[in-house]
Amino acid sequence: MADLLAVNNVTKAFGGLIAVNAVDFHIAPGMIAGLIGPNGAGKTTLFNNITGLYTPTKGEIVFDGQRVSGLKPHEVQARGIARTFQNIRLFGQMTALENILVGMHSRLKGNIFEAFFRPPRVRHEEAEAAAKALDLLDFVGLGRKFADWPARNLPYGFQRRLEIARALASDPKLLLLDEPSSGLNVEETEDMAFWIEDISRDLGITVIMVEHDMTLVSRVSDRVMAMNQGRVLAMGSAAEVQRHPAVVEAYIGTPAAAGETVERAAS
Repeated sequence: MADLLAVNNVTKAFGGLIAVNAVDFHIAPGMIAGLIGPNGAGKTTLFNNITGLYTPTKGEIVFDGQRVSGLKPHEVQARGIARTFQNIRLFGQMTALENILVGMHSRLKGNIFEAFFRPPRVRHEEAEAAAKALDLLDFVGLGRKFADWPARNLPYGFQRRLEIARALASDPKLLLLDEPSSGLNVEETEDMAFWIEDISRDLGITVIMVEHDMTLVSRVSDRVMAMNQGRVLAMGSAAEVQRHPAVVEAYIGTPAAAGETVERAAS
């Protein structure tokens, strides 16, 4: 099976600072991949390169058989890559439903002229979009009763869910989740694990997530990559990566003792 995403020897430098250093990995369709590492390891910078916020200094990124490195963010999204952010970026004054509809913008076909005169085709498209948005609210467990709530009035955990629903609204083939459990309690993190699995299994979307919660990473990830100082230190199963000496050393700052794991070091 052909890779959905190929990150080929990607480096991103900011002047003399190398934030991502010769990173190379491939992701197969349907996979859930976890990306771990200490703060400042280059994980979010790598996401920003994949989604077009940054252009790699060296190397290339190929998605679904086409080079996407160098494209603008909206062009990358149009090709089927969506993301969430570590710091939630919802439109606070807009309703939950309106936030999801914004996520659908790249898939809607109406132009400015049609939006003004609203012919039957546009009205039909708008109705379908609203119905899909309500379905996405149900999918992430918010329910339709919150459709008309301003996003800023939703509890923090609900805002996390809404941001995922907005990302899903663009019908992505690949979803990048940046710290999806950040700020969530234990019960909400457990729910997040279910949604990530449902996104992969029920919607057929490939997922890469940056995450510090190793319990969540171990539960849902088919493959785990560990980064430090811009480089990939190890790739494999969650258990293999947690026990890799270079990974343990990156987390605790000393060579790994026999049998020591990242999860234990972080506890």
